[in-house]
Amino acid sequence: MRARQGRNPRTGESVLVAEKKAVQFRPGKGMRQRPKAMTPDALPASRRVG
Repeated sequence: MRARQGRNPRTGESVLVAEKKAVQFRPGKGMRQRPKAMTPDALPASRRVG
């Protein structure tokens, strides 16, 4: 995240919020497509829940 202007909620004073790094997860194509193919009917009986 880039540095930005923020506001102290207690005093209303404008403050500079420093830059920080955050981890971001992006699933690959195979992982994005898998839930669509994994319907309860497609699972073997031994793996079904309920």
